[in-house]
Amino acid sequence: MTVTYAASYAAWPPGTDPDLLRRDVARAHEEFLSTGRPPRPVRDVVRDSWQRSLRGGVDPEADGPRSPGLGAAELRDYRRQHPMAAVLPVVRSLLVEPAQDSDQLVAVGDEHARLLWVEGTPGLAARAERIGFVEGAQWAEDAAGTNAPGTAVALGRPLQIYAG
Repeated sequence: MTVTYAASYAAWPPGTDPDLLRRDVARAHEEFLSTGRPPRPVRDVVRDSWQRSLRGGVDPEADGPRSPGLGAAELRDYRRQHPMAAVLPVVRSLLVEPAQDSDQLVAVGDEHARLLWVEGTPGLAARAERIGFVEGAQWAEDAAGTNAPGTAVALGRPLQIYAG
């Protein structure tokens, strides 16, 4: 299978001011929640995800997934049997280890958007933990709303999500 990168997968076009984008996305999300209508200039993939999440009963004000995910023993057994376990050393050597000095978090999940491994810098990992972005957590759209792992699984393609 060949995965083709497209600009629409990216959270923002090159040259975009991230602070301005953050404000625009937050404003658009508030408009969507108050009117129920998907606003512009939000990308189609994001608007569609907001609508799916709302139809799925996800609380748009919640931080993180609404289900507890897998417990430690269950996660350990699931990961041991998962095909990604065989390639995790490669993921670590190519993505995690080279980025030890940058503020980066790498999450490896399954086909249901369940996070199997979450690794990265301690500060960023602690921030992610506060919203439940941890190993074993379920980040499918129907559990956590619009988010990168869940929306990528829903669409069956890579993409970036930029939170407001």
